[in-house]
Amino acid sequence: MPDFLESSKELLKLFKLDKQDEYFDPIELNDRKVAFSIKRKYPDDISYKPAHRKDGEPDNIVAIWVTYTHPDESRQEININKVPVGFRVSNISLYRQNHFDYDYEESESPPKESVEQSLATPMPLSLEYSNDFFFDHSRDVFIDESGNPQTGLDILDRVFSEHCDTVHWLKGLKLRLKLLFQSKGIGLLSAIEVFLIFILKKLFGRTFEDSELKSAFYRPYNKSDFKKLNENSLNILGYKASKSVIILFCTIIITGSICGISNSYLDNILSNNFLTLVNGLFLLWLLDEVVPNILFRCVNGLIILRANLSFMKLKAP
Repeated sequence: MPDFLESSKELLKLFKLDKQDEYFDPIELNDRKVAFSIKRKYPDDISYKPAHRKDGEPDNIVAIWVTYTHPDESRQEININKVPVGFRVSNISLYRQNHFDYDYEESESPPKESVEQSLATPMPLSLEYSNDFFFDHSRDVFIDESGNPQTGLDILDRVFSEHCDTVHWLKGLKLRLKLLFQSKGIGLLSAIEVFLIFILKKLFGRTFEDSELKSAFYRPYNKSDFKKLNENSLNILGYKASKSVIILFCTIIITGSICGISNSYLDNILSNNFLTLVNGLFLLWLLDEVVPNILFRCVNGLIILRANLSFMKLKAP
């Protein structure tokens, strides 16, 4: 009777990547018993253009996380001839993984112009494969959902290609529609999560950075993953905040004045310069710190709830 894999090294050996150069820098994950991540550069013939460092090397690369479902980590009994092997593929910034934001003066950081050019191109979507591939220990081979043998390299190439295809005008449309019309509660939670991340990016200048050390299929983000989108900031009322937050702040103030909102409390504030300054700073602090952190907790709550719904679905007959 064959045994389950007991280490990430064993899993990595099954992919036989030592004789090719496209995939590089394998790292054993620290949040799973048998899992690793690996990287690959984006091809030149797609519409997405990664940011590049000053030495010409790309800062944005493709990261693929591979997780083997060990029976010690599963709520279900695992068939040794059909052990689930999950894959996740995403775009990561090598620099921002270890820094709160870009410091364009550092040699490791991509120049500002390169970052802006990259942001102007369509970003490939992150994809997850949780029930598509398995490992059959009786045949010592990877298999797909239909039981057909697959090599580890073939699976990595497929995952990589489908990730890159998400920026293709036709192939990408299919994948985006599939994500948009996901069924039932999991799809709804995903849509709300995407909406909150969009709001955090556009209105509050915040983004999430994936870490190559964690698989994070259904795991909440760490606080260290929640970062400011860029270092552009302005000073208003003595408080330094991102441009997007200041624009939102000014929009609220202008809207209130146009709509003629007035009461005794507001009249009292506006009649005193000190009170105006204090209340303005307080509102700015709420928009720049409190609200983004509340939305961050909401995103993590949605991830936890989606994970619970996913496990409940797996238990269903």
